[in-house]
Amino acid sequence: MGAIRPGGGGGSSTSLPTTSTLALLASLASTVTTSGHDVVGYARIDPDSVASLTLEANGRVVSGVTGTLVLYDLDAAAAVATLTWTETAVTRKTASVTVPGAAHDYELRLSKSGGAESDFAVVGGANLLVTWS
Repeated sequence: MGAIRPGGGGGSSTSLPTTSTLALLASLASTVTTSGHDVVGYARIDPDSVASLTLEANGRVVSGVTGTLVLYDLDAAAAVATLTWTETAVTRKTASVTVPGAAHDYELRLSKSGGAESDFAVVGGANLLVTWS
């Protein structure tokens, strides 16, 4: 689990652009679990110089299934962004995330409802788009 912060620390002279950059949370994950959720990624967000955050992911489900991806703030014990799919074709979804006032740890949770036991929800390319101030 790495911290997301500009400059890279350690006296780095590298400056980050003020436009969005990506922090990969999960490359590909699927679930058939109907009780609870599967943890598919972790992140730590250090809010220094962060102007905005957006959760984005591509996903799809089997017909009759609803897939849900939740970015869960472990420090606040609350969901901070939710993406939901009912589409059977891969579809990109986004949700704004409130920048925390201090560093927080997050968990990415994938769940599904509906369908048969072997039916699935799948997400890929789950990212946090970070805009630096």
